[in-house]
Amino acid sequence: MKILALETATEACSVALQIDNEVIVDHRIAPRQHTELVLPMIKEILAQVGIQAKELDAVAFGRGPGAFTGVRIACGLAQGLALGAEVPLISVSTLKVLAQGAYRQYGSRKVITAIDARMGEVYYAGFEIDQKQCAQELIIERVCVPDHIELPIDETRQWYGAGTGFASYSQVLNERLGHILINVVNDALPHAMDILPIASSLWVQGKTIALEDALPVYLRDNIAKKSTKCLF
Repeated sequence: MKILALETATEACSVALQIDNEVIVDHRIAPRQHTELVLPMIKEILAQVGIQAKELDAVAFGRGPGAFTGVRIACGLAQGLALGAEVPLISVSTLKVLAQGAYRQYGSRKVITAIDARMGEVYYAGFEIDQKQCAQELIIERVCVPDHIELPIDETRQWYGAGTGFASYSQVLNERLGHILINVVNDALPHAMDILPIASSLWVQGKTIALEDALPVYLRDNIAKKSTKCLF
């Protein structure tokens, strides 16, 4: 199985390639440099293992939510690669990628993820790691003011918090969620490596998407209306 993963929805510009059990990554914190960096990163990582895009089984990407431009970059590149190489696409929530990363790094099986959405709001969702070690959504992803974040049905103190929303709105989110959180990683950023286990599971199940369905997710209606498709 050969899957290329892209994640550019936040300050992190991230590319990962899985070839069977081997994973190669290039992950950089590079605000506002994604446009210049990500394509050379993709070319370098493919050259490193000596394969071409047409040899991939799928291209996976973080579909957002996140920064408007960053979300469009990953979507557009994934579309372009899939079109040129004639390979299927896999779309993964950036909030789910954060939860998968919290599990990989800290073993946390229940995770509330929150990304600073600016304008006094956060993008958030809640996830639980299933028996296949993949994050599954328990609280649907939304955008709202921090003190309106939905609490999980299970309010026992066994949840992790991950994402920049916990740094930007630490006091409000602590008041809202502090009684259920055992730890918070407020500088966590999505990593393309954490797209791979989710994408691999979806690929095995045949849950790929058509080119025209590879759309960015903004969660804000006013942004979604301005851009209904991704261009590369």
